[in-house]
Amino acid sequence: MSYGVTSSGFVKKTLAQIQSETEQDYFEQFGEEFVLDPRQPAGQEKAILDERISLLWDLAQAVYSFLNVEQSEGASLENLVALNGISRLPATKSKLTVTVSGGVGLTVPAGMEVQKIDNADIVFVNPTEEIIDGSGQIDLVFEGKESGPDIYVEASNIELVVPVAGITGVDNAEAAIAGTNIETDAELKARRKISIQNENSPSDQGIRAALLAEVENVTSAQVISNRTDSTVDGRPPHSFEAILEGGLDGDIAQVIYNNMPAGIKPYGDESVIITDTEGYDHEIGFSYVSDTAMDCQLTIGKNTDTNIGTLYPDDGDLQVKNALVDYFATFNPNQDVINTQAAAIVNSIPGITSLTVEFKKQSGGSYTEDNITITAKEQASLAFGDISIV
Repeated sequence: MSYGVTSSGFVKKTLAQIQSETEQDYFEQFGEEFVLDPRQPAGQEKAILDERISLLWDLAQAVYSFLNVEQSEGASLENLVALNGISRLPATKSKLTVTVSGGVGLTVPAGMEVQKIDNADIVFVNPTEEIIDGSGQIDLVFEGKESGPDIYVEASNIELVVPVAGITGVDNAEAAIAGTNIETDAELKARRKISIQNENSPSDQGIRAALLAEVENVTSAQVISNRTDSTVDGRPPHSFEAILEGGLDGDIAQVIYNNMPAGIKPYGDESVIITDTEGYDHEIGFSYVSDTAMDCQLTIGKNTDTNIGTLYPDDGDLQVKNALVDYFATFNPNQDVINTQAAAIVNSIPGITSLTVEFKKQSGGSYTEDNITITAKEQASLAFGDISIV
């Protein structure tokens, strides 16, 4: 068998193989009677050399892997993908829009903190100093103290950590937007693969790849074309629509303009004018994914008899709600709410003897056990306070 760099990649010798080979070398050099007992000096010397040779093979593999994205990890992976103009997405902080009430002209200080009413460990901080205008209220975007998705608060569930003179109240009309963890090696490799497969391509996938690779803070992107002569799902004939999460309007429009095919209209709910090098204006349309808040109603049969089986936990309702909230946190745009999948999540809690799961969109409709369709412009979400259990 060949070792080192081969036609199928790098093949490393294991420590066991090295030990066997050096043993044979010793016997060929000094005879079969040569003593390699690990308790004797010769055996101990051989063990030290075997380990050092093994470390050299590890180093050789690491150097080879440095040139191979799929085998790289950590800082080595970041160095490689940088050659494609890509960097690892950092962890982001959760954001919470807070309505601050107080005297007109009052300064809301930077660093002012609010906390979740029922969990003082969840804290959001005002990042910049702002002044309350003539309405007596101001909406400010507070940030979680730490990065990651775990800093979360439902609508109308905050209070000041420490009273601030002149501030008469704080409220949040909507739940927090969860932050993200730092991009994993696997996620970074997948994003790079999309980028290089479609680089400089005016196709749907090419535009999507450019948006993901070139626009800061874009966490998801879809591009949907209408190549027909009729309007389809609101999209005009011969148009395409980019649908995104995150990113700034101007950055998104510029990347779409740089990568779109000639003569095809970029359509969407948002519109930005891009001026080309000849001074001509181009209207660039695109859309953002909207949060589609859900209500959930559960009817749960709870076992209270040890003769029947496992009891429903004292904190079972809390476990059910947390499990559903965590499940919905994994949702992507255009992902339908599948009733049986949600039921399986709930049934993971012990002691449930019967279960009915119903959902409805908060924007309208009635509770149903049917699946709920989520469009390309929507992302289903479920907050703790929007789950009721009977």
